[in-house]
Amino acid sequence: GRDPSRRRTSRAHRDDPGPACYPSRFVNAPAPSSRRRMRTVAGALALVTAAALAFVLDLGRPDFWDPGESRYAETVREMLATGNWLHPTLGFERYYDKPPAFFWIVAAAFQALGRHEWAARLPSVAGALLTIAGTVAFAWRHLGSRAALLAGFVLATAIQFVVLGRSVRMDMLLTWFMTATLL
Repeated sequence: GRDPSRRRTSRAHRDDPGPACYPSRFVNAPAPSSRRRMRTVAGALALVTAAALAFVLDLGRPDFWDPGESRYAETVREMLATGNWLHPTLGFERYYDKPPAFFWIVAAAFQALGRHEWAARLPSVAGALLTIAGTVAFAWRHLGSRAALLAGFVLATAIQFVVLGRSVRMDMLLTWFMTATLL
């Protein structure tokens, strides 16, 4: 048969967790779970950076370039000037093309932050960022962190999504509420 002392020696050597068993590059390396966590945190930080650059950078720099932006901002200005919160006006004539809730939100931003282009666009930016966050949260729960971060990047870099998220439009708030309903 086999020599029992030899068997013990080889088992002791095999179970030895000392650094001599591992290549030098793995001695100070973090455990696989912490490496995965670091990649996830780095991906999340990259997503936040991309979203901030896409939606917040120079938000108030361009003037209202779209006729819709000008109409919505003027409607809010007239609401604040007249104090008429139930019947929106444009050119001081009734303007029932859009529901007043979006105008109320923009008016609150104007009152809190001043009458600036970036303050008028802030509700749309908030709707876009909430939509990205909701999409990432849903995908994280159902598909995992990698798919969730990829979904967030796709949404945060989609040209039409960014353009609408940076303009005074109710589309992004509607998108957020529809997304939240589906989540």
